[in-house]
Amino acid sequence: QPVAVLEVDNDLTDLRKAEEAKREIEDRFRIMADTVPDIIFTNQPNGLSDFNNQRFYDYTGLTQGAASGLGWAAAVHPDDLERTRTRWRESMRTGMPYEIEFRLRSKDGSYRWFVGRARPIRDDDGRIMKWFGTCTDIHDLKQAGEEVRRLLREAEAREKELREKQSQLVQAAKLASLGELASG
Repeated sequence: QPVAVLEVDNDLTDLRKAEEAKREIEDRFRIMADTVPDIIFTNQPNGLSDFNNQRFYDYTGLTQGAASGLGWAAAVHPDDLERTRTRWRESMRTGMPYEIEFRLRSKDGSYRWFVGRARPIRDDDGRIMKWFGTCTDIHDLKQAGEEVRRLLREAEAREKELREKQSQLVQAAKLASLGELASG
């Protein structure tokens, strides 16, 4: 025969409200992250990737979740990969913001230039809790810069050529004047 009944009631209302609020915040973040034209990512304090927005997967053609951990490196141009990793490791070591220009492979196999930036989010004690970052397509800007540099080199070469021709004309004029003087 039971001699007593012990009943424990836990009010989970606050816990459920907190979970719902967290879910709403995460949903809003994902919607915002998928709406902007940049690639948005988050990384764990140790630097491993834990979120990439849909824009990343649409651009690279990688399957959802393939960028987790160090999977993102599969889309980086081989010539830029070591430099990108080294800079990332340096930011992990120092906690300083990350910034680098690199090429990222699109799903059609071509590469475009991006600038990657990430900043650490810290707790009250200064410990890194998360890294938030973006990758912005700067390919057209870089190409325009290269075109401007090419045009400047061309203009400098033409200016040099014009100066040489001007010098030749001055010499020819001097010789012509000397010839006229001598014949006079």
